[in-house]
Amino acid sequence: MTSSKLQFKIGKMKSINKATLIQLSKNLRALNKTAGAQFERELMLTRVKIAKVVNDDKTIDLLEILVVDCEVLHSKLHQLLCNSDDEGTLKLVRELMYASSYINIKEFKKLVALLAHKYGKDFYENALNHPDNPDIIHKCNSDNVDSLTERYLQEICDCYQIDLKNEKQNSSMPNNEEADSTLKNEDNLDDLRRRFNALRN
Repeated sequence: MTSSKLQFKIGKMKSINKATLIQLSKNLRALNKTAGAQFERELMLTRVKIAKVVNDDKTIDLLEILVVDCEVLHSKLHQLLCNSDDEGTLKLVRELMYASSYINIKEFKKLVALLAHKYGKDFYENALNHPDNPDIIHKCNSDNVDSLTERYLQEICDCYQIDLKNEKQNSSMPNNEEADSTLKNEDNLDDLRRRFNALRN
């Protein structure tokens, strides 16, 4: 049940982010035709929206790890019930407990609450304060959101051929060509997602 809820959340967030990226590409094209204070204001708002995409992508990465953890834990249910000291099981439990501070999904919270009850308060607090999976720590860490936002912005501009700094000669194009280009690059959204994945890893 918990795994399916996580997968549902992943699918929903990916769909929202896809729609957001398409809209951002259109907004950036429109922004490219402005200047001065309006340009700076709209660019700042765009960065805020991209930062939301970055945070959502990091959450999706974390959820995908947790889906696997939950499925593995389910396969170890017998060990969990009969042998609480199995190191592999303990590692999974610690990961789930640590991630619970960053994931607001009711079913997942319930699972962690049950595990906390089984293993005790000291074990739970130790899992929260002393995580031992660098990958999960990285996914939960928000320190690099600003730098990723700038890199996402650059990747979007590169993918959709948007010249925000007006560095290219004759960067403007007829409306029909621009529309065709937008449609073409929407088809390349998967490539943009792969670029984003590479930036986060």
